[in-house]
Amino acid sequence: MGEVLLHGGMSSSPFNEVVKNADEPRSSSATYTDDASLGFTGEANARYWVELWIEYDRGTGGCKTQMSAPSGVSYEMEVSIDNGGTTAHPTVTTTATTMSITADANTSGRAWARAAGFVNMPASGGRVGLQWAQNSSNAAASTMLGGSFMRYKKVA
Repeated sequence: MGEVLLHGGMSSSPFNEVVKNADEPRSSSATYTDDASLGFTGEANARYWVELWIEYDRGTGGCKTQMSAPSGVSYEMEVSIDNGGTTAHPTVTTTATTMSITADANTSGRAWARAAGFVNMPASGGRVGLQWAQNSSNAAASTMLGGSFMRYKKVA
């Protein structure tokens, strides 16, 4: 169990928290893959409040991210992003069935993103988490940075 956080207006039960303890580099792949740390197993037909904070170094290949969950999941989330002050902004997609940040092809420096909202699980349970890859395959690594984290709480 992660750090116990109490929030007014919700219940006194704790949030679960998973923290990325080390940098995770990826190179030569534009195929989405589960993040090694940022995910949890959701129960069938449950509703979760989820907060995700990620910081990444785009490297030469850029970076793209998405939430993953079992087929039939629905999302009610908002996304904030800071792509390092550059003018080429990534594409942010938030719909009932998709939550992604793609086309961050900026090739230098760090960026961060925050997503928060509800994840409504389908009739089957399974992993809810971050997937990411390079925007375009490149031998120079893109890196999800240590200190990125996910908090979640079952609310229904």
